[in-house]
Amino acid sequence: SAIAAATSHDTGVGSAGMNLEKIVMVEESAKSNDDSMDVDGKEEKAEGSAPRRYLDVYWLDASERQGVVYLYGKVKVPVDAKKKGDAPFAYQSCCVTIPHNERNLFVLPRLLPSNDAENEEEEGSPQQRHSIADVYTEMKPVLQPSCIPKAQGANWKAKPVTRSYAFEDPSIPRGECQYLKVVYDGKYPVPERSVCINGGKTFEKILGAGASNLENFLIKRRLMGPGWVRIYDPKPMTCGNVSWCKWECTLEGPKSLKRLDLVSVNGTKVTVPPPPPVSTVSLKFKTVVNPKSHALEIVCVSAICHSRVQLDAAS
Repeated sequence: SAIAAATSHDTGVGSAGMNLEKIVMVEESAKSNDDSMDVDGKEEKAEGSAPRRYLDVYWLDASERQGVVYLYGKVKVPVDAKKKGDAPFAYQSCCVTIPHNERNLFVLPRLLPSNDAENEEEEGSPQQRHSIADVYTEMKPVLQPSCIPKAQGANWKAKPVTRSYAFEDPSIPRGECQYLKVVYDGKYPVPERSVCINGGKTFEKILGAGASNLENFLIKRRLMGPGWVRIYDPKPMTCGNVSWCKWECTLEGPKSLKRLDLVSVNGTKVTVPPPPPVSTVSLKFKTVVNPKSHALEIVCVSAICHSRVQLDAAS
């Protein structure tokens, strides 16, 4: 990621040997009568036990590799002021690893063949579709073993849900319709495109197969561009560096991350700080035409770096 490299202007040594506890904060204990809502619109369970550890990250960019999502951004780090009047903190680059992302497929049951012409002509009585149980039975060989291996820990879940379709395919009903929602680990692939488009005996189409794990993550976490997020119970990386960022940490899963403007502590909204300064590099290439090959060749590259660009104001 280009932005991931740009945010790491701290000599690129990674997080080896860095003490994550230096920047991790502790949230106040939640009251038992706090009826806060999570990002999915569901009521969170009140936590009157030990307070949670957290870290606020201003995320700038994101990528995905083998079902794992990586967020790149900035964190606030306490530093020793060298001069009088210097800020007691600095912003340094950070990479957050988010495993255990899930694929979400929505399987539309196929219409049952109608043998009663009178029922077809009757208004207000939609044609019946195959049952969710029939669709579930047919999806088993579609997913295993072609997508999900038959191995310990490799499984999938499904349940009936009601959804409304709002895109361009005219063959899919526009109003509310019952689908079979299939969920499994994002590191496994989706069914073949021909199966998703043409369907099977009991299902018409498989929707959501074209969405990446990163897209699902951004939509479910309601991340609509760079901004502050709060990550809970961050842990240091144990498998070596995964980026050029100064700090690196990993989470239990995507639900350990929440947009900061949606966070409430004891019924009070958390104050969202302004965006941190970022480092940018502008590149210019000088080219000339090779007289023999008549192709453009780079003869000079110049760069200028600004280490404190303000995202919300003039720099």
